[in-house]
Parts: sequence; structure tokens; C-alpha cells
Amino acid sequence: MQSQSNENAPNMQPNPASDFEYQIDPNENVATIVKFLNYQATACVVPAEIKGSRVVKIGNGAFSNRRLQAITLPDGLKTIGDHAFYHCNDLQTVTLPDGLKTIGDHAFYHCQALQAITLPDGLKDVGRYAFGYCQALRIIAFPGSRPRFGDYAFNGCYAVRVVASPNGQTGIPNLG
Repeated sequence: MQSQSNENAPNMQPNPASDFEYQIDPNENVATIVKFLNYQATACVVPAEIKGSRVVKIGNGAFSNRRLQAITLPDGLKTIGDHAFYHCNDLQTVTLPDGLKTIGDHAFYHCQALQAITLPDGLKDVGRYAFGYCQALRIIAFPGSRPRFGDYAFNGCYAVRVVASPNGQTGIPNLG
């Protein structure tokens, strides 16, 4: 399975707000997903808005240890927190939105079924061990500028065979 841009995402409806624990900052009119409450779900489409507030962050550990196989994140999302998808062992497909700026430490750590990831243009930071031990990960693509990679961002990703970038240079430290 391959990471996709939102343009190519399946036409699935966003999950209802009741599937999430969230915090709203009324001063900024933005929301943070704190926890995904639907423990049985195998797919999730995070809504772009909750109660009229734009979802801009997936909080630390919000989806960790879930049985998800696919996750689609909304346009407008800026940050994926530390450990956000930690140990989602069945996660195969991740749709990262354009405009995403930060992927936190250990964000996708030990997502053993993830086979490909496309890092969106404009991404600034990929945290330490962000994709550590994603043992099925074969393809890493970043179509735009190269983000800053934290220490061991792809440590333990021994299956990587293709790294696609605009200039052909990987610049990914500690790959494998």
C-alpha cells in the first residue's frame, strides 16, 4: 500500500466528532485531536473541522496502539505529535496533507505494515525515530524540498529500496 495525497484518497466520509477526544482553542479557532476513541475501527478519516474549528494538530499518542489499517489526515493539518501513531502495527496507508509542517518524535514508530510514505512538500521537520522500525517500509518519497530529519528517523527500516526526491539525493541519515 502506498501513502497518497488527499487528491487521490478514497471518497470516504470523515469520522464523526464523537470518535475523538479533542481540545478547541477558541482564541485561534483551532482544534487538536487528543485521542481516537473508536478502538474497533480499521480506517479513519480525520475531519478538517470539529465544531467549526480547524483541526491543525494530532496530539501526542492520539492514535497509538490502534488497529487502523488506513488513516487520512485533513488539509490544514500542521503538526503530528510525538507517538501519534506509535505501534499501529496494521497501518498500511497514510495520507499526509500538503501543508503539514512537523512530524513528531516516534510518530509512526513500529508501524510494521506501512510500505510507502510520501512526505508532502513544505514539510519542515521529521522527528527522531519518526518512522523507526517500520519494517515493511519500501518507498520513501519527498517530492519537494528536503525536510530536516531527526536522529534515526528511519532506523530499522531495512526493506527500503526506493528513495525518491527531486534531485535524486536522499540525505536521509541512519536509513536502515
